[in-house]
Amino acid sequence: MSLGGGECTVERLRQRTGAGLTAAGLVELSSSGCALPLEHAAPGHSVPHLYRRVAAGTLAASVQVLESSGVRWSGGGLLLTADVDGAAASSSSASASASSSSSASSALTWVALRVVRGTHVVLEAQANGGAAQERGRLALPSGGASTTPWLRLVRSGGALHASWRPGCAGAWQYVPGSPIYVPAGSGLAAAVRVGLTHQTSSGVSGTVSMQGFRLLTGDDGDGDGGGGGDDDCDVDGGVAAAAAAAAG
Repeated sequence: MSLGGGECTVERLRQRTGAGLTAAGLVELSSSGCALPLEHAAPGHSVPHLYRRVAAGTLAASVQVLESSGVRWSGGGLLLTADVDGAAASSSSASASASSSSSASSALTWVALRVVRGTHVVLEAQANGGAAQERGRLALPSGGASTTPWLRLVRSGGALHASWRPGCAGAWQYVPGSPIYVPAGSGLAAAVRVGLTHQTSSGVSGTVSMQGFRLLTGDDGDGDGGGGGDDDCDVDGGVAAAAAAAAG
């Protein structure tokens, strides 16, 4: 877990049930002055991140955003970052091939998929030494299940697939800018930290409420996390099915 620092103030972090993401039902995050990126930024420019460490390989993370405040720049959802500490042991052997297969400008350090101001789903990413870039966004339809959308990030086949759906029964739909390709040997193709985040880069406090976080890795059909939500919403058929659906 990272709670930012410097100018980033986390004013509230509340979970309805359980301890940690493995049993998180409802998670509420309220913050101000918090901006992406994280570790690679100057002090004071960070965001809260409730994460789990995941090794290289296929993964699928999803969550439902129940509420995202209308404060300017306020948004919350999924955040996937390179796990510099977790990858340190294996980075020395892969550094030569990584440097030859991808330049520093193309090696991503994080990808975020968030609901911003309750009106848009936004896909963002940052490469080493560069500024955060918006890769794509879509306006949420008004009313109905679209006001509490599900978000999903899938890492499979050398790419990150970002999608959303309007409700439990809705079909997953690609977010503009997806997929984002991650070269072999790059940070996001190796060990990562994936979990929940909230960002309000202004000094005004914003809030996001999320539930049903679920993380599937490797060939795990049961996954991790997701307690406290509607079981019918959590059935994705395992990580293999999620990866196949994303690639399709």
